[in-house]
Amino acid sequence: MLSKTKKEKREEVVRARLEPSLKKEVEKILNELGLTSSEAIYIFFKMIKQQKGIPFEVKIPNRETIEAIEAAVNEQVSEYDSVEDMLEDSKNW
Repeated sequence: MLSKTKKEKREEVVRARLEPSLKKEVEKILNELGLTSSEAIYIFFKMIKQQKGIPFEVKIPNRETIEAIEAAVNEQVSEYDSVEDMLEDSKNW
C-alpha cells in the first residue's frame, strides 16, 4: 500500500510593506492571471526552494552601469538624429 505524504498546513504569515500603487498594479495583473497575492507569494517561495535561490538573475550593477543610470536620471545623455551620427560621435569616446 502506498502511503500518502502528509500535507503541511499553511500557517505561517509573511508581511511586507509596499507602495500602494505597486500593490494595486500587481494585484490587477495577478487578478488577470487568476491568482491572489498570497498564491503568487506562495509560488515565488516554492520557486526559491526549487532553484535554491531567487528564480531570476539579481546583479549589482558595475561602475559603468551606475554612471550611465545616473547620467540618464540627470538628463546628461546625448541625443542623435541617426545611428550614423551616434557612431561618428562614438569615435571620440
